[in-house]
Amino acid sequence: MENKESQARVALGRFLHKDHDSDAVNSQVREMQTYLEFEKVISSTTSFVEMFYKRALRRTLISVFLLMIPALGGTFFIIPSTALFLGGLGIKNPFLIAAIVGLCIFAGSLLSGFTVEYLGRRVCLLLGLSIMGASMLIFSAVSSGLGTHARVTQNVLVAFLCIWCFAFASTTSPALWVASAKMHSVRLRTHGQALSLFVNSVFAFAASFWTPYMISSQYGNMGTNVGYFYFGLLVVILAITTSLFQRQVV
Repeated sequence: MENKESQARVALGRFLHKDHDSDAVNSQVREMQTYLEFEKVISSTTSFVEMFYKRALRRTLISVFLLMIPALGGTFFIIPSTALFLGGLGIKNPFLIAAIVGLCIFAGSLLSGFTVEYLGRRVCLLLGLSIMGASMLIFSAVSSGLGTHARVTQNVLVAFLCIWCFAFASTTSPALWVASAKMHSVRLRTHGQALSLFVNSVFAFAASFWTPYMISSQYGNMGTNVGYFYFGLLVVILAITTSLFQRQVV
């Protein structure tokens, strides 16, 4: 891109363990130059408003919907608010448990590349959303049955928060980001994904405000019933996602 072909040849030669003037390096350079020229032509004839035209609008809306899922599915309830939530329920060492939850996310993210590659986006999304919804329902149901402060309830709550986080990081999250980007045509991918990320940021900002109000004892005071709320949202999200799969649009 910077018209430094000779330096590029040297770098490619080192990477490929070939001479900088070998056929393999020459082939790579020609391919890069072809795609760079193609990109210049595409960018010069592409308009931001094209993704709202009839032939592209459907894909744009689906991409936006996919990146709304993290905020609507409970990400901003569990990940940043775990210590606040658990502390309000009388659980000891809430910050330690929040750290463990973070480790579950980290562990899941280590597997994310493999799950998307070998299971595929569709299986990852359906499996991840199902596990996340089931986790929300189980800890809320146990709490309703045994009481919030029962030892069993607290153990179940922590366990399924960890399961939720591992499932989200290993399946749902990577599949959402990959599927969202691939919804756009190559021509509109940059503009389209910029819009999807903007909507994602808006919903993330909103969720960072509505979540504390839902679980705060001075306001919503939903306690573990918040799991029922997110379970309901995840059921709706799963139904819409399944419908999109059946129509072969994701």
